[in-house]
Amino acid sequence: MREDQLERSMRAWSPRVSTVDVYDRVASKRTRRAARRRGGAGAVAVAVVVAISGAFLLLRQDGEPARIAATGGPYETHLVTLDPDQGYVRGPLLVAGGTLSLSAYDRDGASFTYPPSRIVRVDARTFAEQGRTDLKAEIGSLADGEGARWAVTVNPPPANGLPDAFLKRIGGDGVVVSTLLPRATDPVGAVVAGAGGVWIPVRDGVLRFDPTTLRLTARYALAPADTRTVAISKDVVATDAGDLVALRPDGTTSGLCACTATGDPVVGLATSASGDLVELTRNRATGRTAVDAQPLPRRFAAVSLLSAGGRVWVQGRMNGSPAAVLVRRHPATVVLDGAHDASFAWVGDDTVLAVADGRLVRVDLNK
Repeated sequence: MREDQLERSMRAWSPRVSTVDVYDRVASKRTRRAARRRGGAGAVAVAVVVAISGAFLLLRQDGEPARIAATGGPYETHLVTLDPDQGYVRGPLLVAGGTLSLSAYDRDGASFTYPPSRIVRVDARTFAEQGRTDLKAEIGSLADGEGARWAVTVNPPPANGLPDAFLKRIGGDGVVVSTLLPRATDPVGAVVAGAGGVWIPVRDGVLRFDPTTLRLTARYALAPADTRTVAISKDVVATDAGDLVALRPDGTTSGLCACTATGDPVVGLATSASGDLVELTRNRATGRTAVDAQPLPRRFAAVSLLSAGGRVWVQGRMNGSPAAVLVRRHPATVVLDGAHDASFAWVGDDTVLAVADGRLVRVDLNK
């Protein structure tokens, strides 16, 4: 499909969708129907799922069912009700094996509040709860590796300065061990575990921790950046102001790519199924992004490059709405049109899970 055809297809399947106050609208519809039809109460008493030619669980601003947009045609969207209820769910998301870990908080109107916070791990197919870790602070990023799961958490911001941040090791037995990051540390990327260390991208470099003792073993000084990515391939690689550097075991760095001098700056990294690096680049003249030189849709503003289970996807925004581009032979784009506070996880060949406005949804791409 040519790019202009792809974009026309996306526009054709892009109704206005909102995940805000979905339950309120469903309840309002129930009340109106009950007033019109005495015997209809039983028919709508379990109207958590709104279905028209499939399962559609997000509603347009006018209260009618709507599809989530995806390139190539309509796709079924299912609202997932977690049991037990986990409150307001949001990113970061972590796919590991057949499970999905997500962050959860107590609801506060249309938003959330903390403390407390929690990491909930569910089966990515049945959504049965596999485990829960109770925390207090905001969850910034999650990782799996080196025999444990990992989280970077951030305390509420103080009146002055940066909030305290912590690295937490969650063992297989659920026991949490925590260490305070150095004072004035500003995490700006996702924690990564592997290659004998736990790596935290920060504004002025990368921190490496010992996965057993949680002792800080190295601090790699890099050019200050608002975002930074670390990925593990043949080397442990970090972005450095658009260039790529290898993080050596002795605490030094070595240049891998002077990308800003020879081409487009690298703004994100991931690892492919074969273990090779995948690069998200941004054209310095047009601002358009590409994955391994494959251009992304023109109106897609990329934010981060992610991978799990051999799948690679890009999170960002399409015409102002949260979206994800699935990087595959025939790329697909899922748009949560009108949603807020969204994150995506590509968990199966034809299945994307997403959190938006505090709720979990499943998008089936083969419908």
